[in-house]
Amino acid sequence: MIDQEKQQALENIALIKDMLTESRQELHYTGGGWIAIIWGLYSLLGYAGQRLFALARLYDWEGLWWVALSVPAFFLSVLVIRNRAKTQSVKLRRTLIRAFLLFWIPLLMLMTVLIVFCLVLADLPDHYLVPFILLVVSTGYLMLGFLFQRSILIMGLIGFAGTVVVTLLLIEQASLILSLLFGIGLIVTGLVLNRKR
Repeated sequence: MIDQEKQQALENIALIKDMLTESRQELHYTGGGWIAIIWGLYSLLGYAGQRLFALARLYDWEGLWWVALSVPAFFLSVLVIRNRAKTQSVKLRRTLIRAFLLFWIPLLMLMTVLIVFCLVLADLPDHYLVPFILLVVSTGYLMLGFLFQRSILIMGLIGFAGTVVVTLLLIEQASLILSLLFGIGLIVTGLVLNRKR
């Protein structure tokens, strides 16, 4: 009986290793490096646009800018996945795109609701806009990290913890600090991931 249990445990470990290898390959097919670069640019352009609207005293447009900017970033991410997976079977390509959509659409919906709250609730100041957005992005990276790679998990943990700490200690400068850290961090991560291929 003990030998049979050992054999079953070894088979389970082999199955888990195969699943992790397959998940990492799927992450490679999705163009994770380019997607990180896209969302890094999203962070930098989001802050830049927000500041321009603030300078023009168009405060309601600050949040709408982030939502509007998420649309091309999202579609560019889907295009990257389609392009990276074009050598794969149609079934795998559809599965990857469907998984991406099912994963990110609820997070983008949450981000949009939080932005709307910042715009319409007088008790919630606009300077929470960027921390809310980046908490949602960090949560996405945490979930991806749990599924795929420890490095993405660490990136999500650092982003999440950094957002909380900066927001609590430096709320007046949080938008600038977090946008720069996330933007540059994601772009560098994307370049590293692309270089590893």
